[in-house]
Amino acid sequence: VFDLLLVLLAFVEIIMSSAVESTAVQSMSFISGLKTLKMLRIIRIFRIFKFFKQLALLAVMIMDSIKELAWAIIMVCIIMYVFAVSLTSNVSLHLKKFDAGEVAGNADLTNLHRHFGSVLSTVYTLMQVMLGGVSWHEVLDPLFDVDFISPILLLFYIMFVMLCVMNIITGVFVDNALLSAKLQRDYMVEKELYVKERYIKQLRAFFKTVDYSGDGEVSLDELQEMLEDDNLSAYFRVLGFEAVEAERLFNLLDADGSGTIDLDEFLAGCTRLKGPARSMDIHALMQECRKLLRFVETTGAAKVGVQAIK
Repeated sequence: VFDLLLVLLAFVEIIMSSAVESTAVQSMSFISGLKTLKMLRIIRIFRIFKFFKQLALLAVMIMDSIKELAWAIIMVCIIMYVFAVSLTSNVSLHLKKFDAGEVAGNADLTNLHRHFGSVLSTVYTLMQVMLGGVSWHEVLDPLFDVDFISPILLLFYIMFVMLCVMNIITGVFVDNALLSAKLQRDYMVEKELYVKERYIKQLRAFFKTVDYSGDGEVSLDELQEMLEDDNLSAYFRVLGFEAVEAERLFNLLDADGSGTIDLDEFLAGCTRLKGPARSMDIHALMQECRKLLRFVETTGAAKVGVQAIK
């Protein structure tokens, strides 16, 4: 879908560029739209996410946090509106005591009118105070000339928003990010289990194909016939196995040494033999070799002791 979007944007860009070059359309809005469309090509950078799992996980967590971001913005706007109504009402009553000339000639009254002259300007001021756009003491000091309640109200707003609301919103985002990461891990686990289950089904179907006699067991002759068949041997390589001698493969799969391979032995053996040797397999083999060496040394020492007694 993302690649299709890029192709469509490139196609539209070619059409618009041709229209501009033909001088049929020379409006500034059209040219501005073309420039904007060309800038959209920068979204191709998001294609690198599929090569880096951590970037993809961060992008998923950010996208999952958009809903919480919208609700957080609504909550902050409601809080700012409540405080803005009260502060604007107090400042408006105070400014009514002065005429327009006095307000314009006094710096403190001018600041009061600029920061708290209307609900919209008060909301903007509260947002600046919260986000650091203006130092809070610059808007707080003029309020001391209004009344006793207004500066206390603004101080309470600052402490309430910075110490309570912002920390709670941060906690919500962190919790949502952790939940998204957990869901991604659960998705990866489910995907791995699904791949394994599908692989087991393929092995079951392949076992039934190799079992020419239909008795539920594969003999050495049937395995040899499978490896000699071009189609079956090719499918065997598709499942992740290299071509080997039939007798060698049969001995590896025949775990109980019964001379035949049943379904359970075939599934367990193929699952174990698929792919290259892992570090765990090599260490397990080394451990078995050490056990065998200790057994041989112990047995040899015992035999020497028996001969000495004789």
